[in-house]
Amino acid sequence: MKRSPTRTEIQAKAHRDSFEAAVNGCRRFARRFQQVRERAGMSIYALEMASGVSRVMIDRIERGDSHPTMFLLFRLAFAMKVSVWEFSDDPPPKAARRRRKARGARR
Repeated sequence: MKRSPTRTEIQAKAHRDSFEAAVNGCRRFARRFQQVRERAGMSIYALEMASGVSRVMIDRIERGDSHPTMFLLFRLAFAMKVSVWEFSDDPPPKAARRRRKARGARR
């Protein structure tokens, strides 16, 4: 007869699962960030010059070794001339999409 897992075993598995999900999320973000930078046609050096963020920090972000603040992400996005939402796999909220459409219509 198979025994049911203990409370400690259940908690340990949940902890492992959440840790793996966080690591995978960091990797996805890092890959997406690098894709956006390359699509913008910028080298790491060019992004450093345009944003004022060091090459070391940009490289750490692209490797998934750093968790940038929103302030840093906005600086990098502004330098690449993209929305911060470009770094995310998730679609932007409806309000952000409406603002973007309204700005596009005025141009």
